Amino acid sequence: MWSRLAAMQTMHTLQIIAHRGASFDYPENTELSFLAAVEQKADGVECDVRLTSCGTMVCIHDPRIDRVSDGMGLVSAMTYEQLTHYNFGTADFPQRPLAYDRLLEIMEAYPDKHLFIEAKHGSGASWRSNWCCGCGTSAC
Repeated sequence: MWSRLAAMQTMHTLQIIAHRGASFDYPENTELSFLAAVEQKADGVECDVRLTSCGTMVCIHDPRIDRVSDGMGLVSAMTYEQLTHYNFGTADFPQRPLAYDRLLEIMEAYPDKHLFIEAKHGSGASWRSNWCCGCGTSAC
């Protein structure tokens, strides 16, 4: 009985999810914001993912980089290499655009944390043709 009660209690535990990382303290969807979120004891993080023109998944909320960087233009029209020429942080803490693969590496160090992903993309066909999960099959 006790173990069932404990399981029921944990099912209803409130969790803190850091929206775009610790975006109140650091520029959103940057490595710095996600590292800060887990250090601040968030139960998980939420990120937005977009595809670049070369098929790299990056953590950027808007379709354009104008609001979140010192550059201008559509994420989907630029390669990851082109995006790295812009600062997505601040003058004191410059940040490159965060590749989704790098976010996964960060989160692997925190196995008790949850990762929530919002895919910001066009049609499913476009997404599927430019992305593979690495499973080694033709399913992607």
